[in-house]
Amino acid sequence: MELEDLENIIGRMALFRARLAGTRNQHILLSRLPTEVMAEIFHFCLATSLPIGTAPPVATTIPFVLGAVCRSWRNLAWGLPQLWDTFHCRLSMKKAPIQAILLKEWLSRTNNHLLSIVISMQDGDKWDVDSPAIPTDCMEILVKYCRRWQHISLTLPQAWHGQLSRVFGNLPNLQSLALCPPGRCVFEMMDMFSEAPALTELNLGYYYLRNVVFPWKQLVSITLASPSIDEALEILRRCPLLHSCHFLNLAPPEDYFDVVPVTHTTLRDLTVIIRDAEEEEEEEEELDEPIEDKALVQVLLEYLTLPALRSLSVSTYPTEDPIPAIESLVERSPGCQLEKVVVSGPHFFEDYMIEFLKNCRSVREFNNRK
Repeated sequence: MELEDLENIIGRMALFRARLAGTRNQHILLSRLPTEVMAEIFHFCLATSLPIGTAPPVATTIPFVLGAVCRSWRNLAWGLPQLWDTFHCRLSMKKAPIQAILLKEWLSRTNNHLLSIVISMQDGDKWDVDSPAIPTDCMEILVKYCRRWQHISLTLPQAWHGQLSRVFGNLPNLQSLALCPPGRCVFEMMDMFSEAPALTELNLGYYYLRNVVFPWKQLVSITLASPSIDEALEILRRCPLLHSCHFLNLAPPEDYFDVVPVTHTTLRDLTVIIRDAEEEEEEEEELDEPIEDKALVQVLLEYLTLPALRSLSVSTYPTEDPIPAIESLVERSPGCQLEKVVVSGPHFFEDYMIEFLKNCRSVREFNNRK
């Protein structure tokens, strides 16, 4: 009985302390700021709470942190849609059902704002299966808000494709889209994003080009992970309005699409990166045979004519020299005023770089990185 009395006293003291703290907070200068000013401060906290280049990405928690300070801050934070319309949700297989409940509550606070959403997985290997056991609650909730999607980045398990198919024809505000499976390449046909009238930016990771359908002709920026050379050329043919194009982990041609020269008249920024050399050496050891045709960057550049090109960044093996292919590209591209060149991998002597700058007089910046 004495222990119960003591707990009651502690409870009353805690309540009394909370009331005193509330009275004290009313006299703090910060609490007297206009609501509009506090709203701007809160929004600034959200903008500075996401570390640049963080890997793995950090989940968004700042609205909860602000709401935990005091009742007035919580009431203000809960009523500001701009605190909730941009977020990163990092799912785990174990917590997914609870996270779905929180996601539903979170989205209910966005009012009618357009949404910028990142969905990733803490335990991606567990999601890399097509199984009825994969939780789909979060995707079912997200799909209900698809007409307000503006910027979307999804680590997309194959088990979610069924729910995601419902967004077809319901994406009037989608401007940028990033899709990547949690593990291996996906062979299943995907066409749910083929009708997205505002879509201009696409980041696609580890999907076969022959299995995906997007409104290619309206895209102005694209990033493609692990494309073969014939897929890279086909992308340039499909997207006549591209200004920026990034090919990451370029692979040898698979001969599914025609490997023929391509002229692209609007492309200004091109990045071509090969697979990591150490990663490829490991793959060679596993295969017990060398991978042929390693000069992939040079091969791709030889098929291109890019009169509008202004910035070119290439990454290749230390033993290779892409400079002749770059010079040839500039020479055959009428009116090309290439201004910036970045070459990673091989190391060039100063005299060689000076000679390149003499041959390509429009280049103002040349970076050679190891």
